[in-house]
Amino acid sequence: MNANNNQGWISALTSNLPLVDVVTGASAVTRATRASTSAAQQTQAPRDTFAMPNLHVGRGYRYGNLDWYPIWSDAETTKRDYITEAAGDTIRISELAEPNVGWLEVTNTGTKDLVILEGTFIEAGFQHRALVNTVVIAAGETRQVHVVCIERGRWGGAHGQQLGSRRAPAKVRGALRGIRTTNRGAIQGTADQGEVWAKVAEYGRNLNRHNQTESLVEMRNGLDAEAKLPKVRALAGQIGVLIAIGGHPIALEVFDHPKTLAERLDSIVASYLPDSATVAYQATPGYRVRAFVQKAGSKKLQVIEQSTTAVNLPDALIATQAKVHKNRLLHISTLNAKHELVLAA
Repeated sequence: MNANNNQGWISALTSNLPLVDVVTGASAVTRATRASTSAAQQTQAPRDTFAMPNLHVGRGYRYGNLDWYPIWSDAETTKRDYITEAAGDTIRISELAEPNVGWLEVTNTGTKDLVILEGTFIEAGFQHRALVNTVVIAAGETRQVHVVCIERGRWGGAHGQQLGSRRAPAKVRGALRGIRTTNRGAIQGTADQGEVWAKVAEYGRNLNRHNQTESLVEMRNGLDAEAKLPKVRALAGQIGVLIAIGGHPIALEVFDHPKTLAERLDSIVASYLPDSATVAYQATPGYRVRAFVQKAGSKKLQVIEQSTTAVNLPDALIATQAKVHKNRLLHISTLNAKHELVLAA
């Protein structure tokens, strides 16, 4: 190699060009063509199947009677274009013009899309509710969202609802998914309102927290006041969390951005307090956690027709539901269908 060529290589290797362009000598036209093709691929038709990202498990931490494990991924993180907390009065939630137990109307008057997670409490109104699926409410959008009642003994009051920060516990989450066992494995169906009420009543009995309207919100108010557990904070780069109760994994949640996990981690872990409060603490072996994450990660997710929700095929252990947004997985929520605190029927 002569000196001039050597200097050319040095210049190329210290430039901002991709290494493949240095090696192949790709021209500006070639690079422009590749960029155009990449842009076209990003706007391609919606995908109908998704693979789970590669997940890595950290060491566990105890929180009351449960364990939580941080989850990382080597998947590429894209710029976040949404929020998970509504500022001021930018989110309005109300009963429909003709109130319906299973539906509420949400308006986002803010300038950014708002993500509300599956199982989030929506309080007041004619009765307290919980959101059935993770939803994205676009900036300036008004839409109806599917909910279930978590306060069986009340129907009436103000039309306005308030977006809570707490989320439904495992038994209610299982009923939200309509999880049931078949000879093909656990199947996720539609929300079962009757089963939701049955599970809320069960929490009331097990926790000795029965109240006049059978309100899950009121049960949580009392439980939170007594627990007095410290706030759970995310670790650097963490994008997910695994929860274990009674020595076995019960749930796994993964997001597309570390900031989302950081904002929601405390409410995710605390949502399982009603479940863990009814069992004695049992440390969870690391091998069970890794095996569960590995199996969950091996499942392909199929988008339900005419929806933005993806689920795995029936499986004895894994019941995953994911929110698809802008052709990517925004929120992945996996329940252990074999755990005694999950299976609805």
